Amino acid sequence: MDGGSSIATTKAESNVIRTQPVARSDTQMRGQARAIGGGHDETTVAQDCKLLSIPPEIRNYIYGLALTESDDIVVPSSGKLSQPALLRVCKQVRTEALAIYYASNNFRSRLTYPATRSLCAWVDHIDETITKHIHSLILEFDYMEYPHESNTTICDIAGARFRHQLAQRLFGTTSESERDALQERYWLERFWLLLHLRRKGLELACISIQLPDLGNGRAAASVRNSAMYQIAASTWIDEVQQMMTRLGEGRYDKLAPEKVEAPMRGTTRTSWKRLLEDELLDDEGESEE
Repeated sequence: MDGGSSIATTKAESNVIRTQPVARSDTQMRGQARAIGGGHDETTVAQDCKLLSIPPEIRNYIYGLALTESDDIVVPSSGKLSQPALLRVCKQVRTEALAIYYASNNFRSRLTYPATRSLCAWVDHIDETITKHIHSLILEFDYMEYPHESNTTICDIAGARFRHQLAQRLFGTTSESERDALQERYWLERFWLLLHLRRKGLELACISIQLPDLGNGRAAASVRNSAMYQIAASTWIDEVQQMMTRLGEGRYDKLAPEKVEAPMRGTTRTSWKRLLEDELLDDEGESEE
């Protein structure tokens, strides 16, 4: 138990040091509480809270210890993530501790198409002044294809029996034509998601990618160890990283959401790569003029 406590304390300490001090003087915060809330109850709660009588630097340290989770925090499919009770004590504590909570934890989201909208819903509930404090977001994709040449999927790499089971689990279908039709929509969905996260103020550098879970068993292990899978995985990750790099450079900040959403709804045959290439050409044409 002592060893575990030591590790948790070390993690919390490092997060508190990394986070800019949020707590301010009691006079400043009480003035803000009156300005925001305007009610007697909120001010009374703040005055009665013993935690707020402690110096701000020590409060930040306590927030880090109390709000740091040892495991990844999973964003639910509903997009509604329940926050710790400490953040609901009063407005002053919430204002001081909210950024520390997001900076001190690893958040994880499994992107099961079309549930990527749940991650957008979660981010939409976070104020943009706080979104930038998110330190680690793990995107666990449920699907991976080889983006170039033959568009080989992990289903294609697997053996016949395992491929049938895998296609059913990942796509909800074993039909090759239906599976192929979903590929383009997957990439558009990912691009739309990353663009939305950037527009909400989230630093794309904090995002890490996790490959789909093939499950356990001999067939899954055989696929993971195959040379073709290794090539596909490496190429696929590079493709996503390139997408994030372009977005991080602000190259698509002016892209209208409907340009991405229309292909996802199937109203046009435009591929996501052609969409992005056209957008870059449009930008270059405007700059030349």
